[in-house]
Amino acid sequence: MKTPLVWIAPAVLLAWPTSAPAMSWDEWFINAAKAGNTAAVEMMIDKRVPVDLRKKAHEEEHAEHEHGASGHDESKEEINMEAEGSTALMWAAREGRHDTMRLLMDRGANVNMTDENGQTALIWAAAEDRAESIRMLGKRKADINAQDKKGRTALMAAAEHGRDDAVISLIMLGAQVNQQDHEGRTALHLAAMEGRTHTVEQLLERGASIEQPDNAGTTPLMLAAAAGHTDTLAKLLSKGALVNARDKLGHSALATARSNMHNATAEFLLKAGAKE
Repeated sequence: MKTPLVWIAPAVLLAWPTSAPAMSWDEWFINAAKAGNTAAVEMMIDKRVPVDLRKKAHEEEHAEHEHGASGHDESKEEINMEAEGSTALMWAAREGRHDTMRLLMDRGANVNMTDENGQTALIWAAAEDRAESIRMLGKRKADINAQDKKGRTALMAAAEHGRDDAVISLIMLGAQVNQQDHEGRTALHLAAMEGRTHTVEQLLERGASIEQPDNAGTTPLMLAAAAGHTDTLAKLLSKGALVNARDKLGHSALATARSNMHNATAEFLLKAGAKE
């Protein structure tokens, strides 16, 4: 079967990694955007490759996902899941390819399109601390508070990964600091759970609710204690977190720290006034 839907120009070939055995058009187009090969992206759009072409799950990806190593490789699984349904704009935003982003948006890319996890280009950019990508998407009317299938927003993605520039940029664009995901957790919950102390401080300075409980009644302090993040816990206490608050099952931060064998954190809580 003859291939040439479009002429293969040198600019496009630069976007095609030599290790790939074969590429479909969605892979080819998205790979060019990911690499910031704006000339190749523009040429393919001119030749009628859809600007919002989605990356599909190809056979080799399914084989990798289903027949991977016996140990559970979470990072590989996340990459495979993340790639399916993604668009060129998502990859360009994530990689900080601003010229390519500008071209794609000028040519009509949907800034609010989602991948199979419900994540937008803004969420992708936030997770990688791409503040300029965030600002560019915001100017093009990206939904700042869009939620993925777990109810997570771009601000939550940034907070969870400790991406402070992204956190500040998103809040300046109108991100709701206390928006909750499907588990009732806010950006502050996620930052505390991951021990992102500086991000916790940034969020609190911008109106995050320090005692907001999730669906189980868990506060950010309890999540920090459960993970043994004593520095984060100390920051929360210094900002007024209640040391003896309890979740819906009656568990306190102290009980949670002890049940997870975080003895140093438990000792710190006792010194801060936690009750047995």
